[in-house]
Amino acid sequence: MSINNCSNLLPSRKEIFFVSFLKNLKINKITRINFLFLVLTFSFVLSSNHLNGQFYTLGSEPSWVKWQVIETENYKIIFPRGIDSLAQRYAKLMESANAWVQRPLKIKANPIEVVLHPYNVMSNGLVVWAPKRVEFITRPLAFGGYSQNWEKQLVVHEIRHIAQISKFEHGVFKPLSWFIGQQAQGLGVGLYLDKWALEGDAVVSETELSATGRGRDPEYLIFFKAAFLNDEYRTWRQWKLGSGKKYCPDIYSLGYMIDSFIRFSSGNYYYMGDLLEYLIKYFYKDMETVEVGVGQEVLSGYLQFGLYGRLIHKVLFR
Repeated sequence: MSINNCSNLLPSRKEIFFVSFLKNLKINKITRINFLFLVLTFSFVLSSNHLNGQFYTLGSEPSWVKWQVIETENYKIIFPRGIDSLAQRYAKLMESANAWVQRPLKIKANPIEVVLHPYNVMSNGLVVWAPKRVEFITRPLAFGGYSQNWEKQLVVHEIRHIAQISKFEHGVFKPLSWFIGQQAQGLGVGLYLDKWALEGDAVVSETELSATGRGRDPEYLIFFKAAFLNDEYRTWRQWKLGSGKKYCPDIYSLGYMIDSFIRFSSGNYYYMGDLLEYLIKYFYKDMETVEVGVGQEVLSGYLQFGLYGRLIHKVLFR
């Protein structure tokens, strides 16, 4: 389906379908505000006891490994002795990319620790809170790699996740963290954003800020193109969660297609940052009951979101 053939689907300039995007972020049986109060009450109950705990830490380093540290302005690189040059490489890449990757989200994240794992055969990276850290498995992919060096791909993608989660260190989640610690940020991300939105935005970042990135790969969106041309569609649950009967692309390609289209159609380079700020500021609103047009001042600049609300919604959910 081309945009030219869907002119009747495009909205007027005065329509705001940003709310329809927010409604698709999560489907909850109870409102988010009730859930937040439930967690806060539960934290008061636990506060009467002295509890200690440690979340599982990625990595399988041998017991003989000795750790060293490189500290920069924004990162504390923790790495096993013997990979000093690789650690310097990561430190340089992260500092040089830091401001550019975080800029579209309109945030400067606080310094964070980065742990390098060279003794693991799984090629991956992750950003987690409680405790707050970044973990890089430095071994490149053995098969199906990228067109650029693994460390470049990893750094740009994961710094975007740092910025996304750091947005939830503000607003109501800041006082909430006084009671449940860094789990408040994980709670906010889990309640207000689906994983496809987070990963899609990170793929947009790696595509925009590098010479390659998955979004530049012709095969990345090839299934969507072939499926739509042949009138083959999925339900929203199938697009988001997969299906045991029908093939569905992963959430990375789904999120990239939707996030990149919203940014292109709206012309708003900072759309994800604005979206997160809106969700955090109005955390108490049940998006199922928000009327279109509410917050005309707050939602100013989103007049083009009808391209998502009508066109993408029409294409995806036939």
